Amino acid sequence: MIRFDKSDSPGFGVLSEMKNRTLRDHADDIEQLVNHLQLDTFALLGVSFATARHGVQPRFDGHTIH
Repeated sequence: MIRFDKSDSPGFGVLSEMKNRTLRDHADDIEQLVNHLQLDTFALLGVSFATARHGVQPRFDGHTIH
């Protein structure tokens, strides 16, 4: 089974901006989410708004997202 979940960073979506946050803070947020969802294994996919704006779409070959 493949399950897709999306998380927003503070300041995006419906989340309020939080000043002085670092990339490590976002990694800690993801760790808490994974623990909360009780996931044994998972993969991460990062997509920027710039890729969507320029028409770049990830593709899945049955094993890896490129």
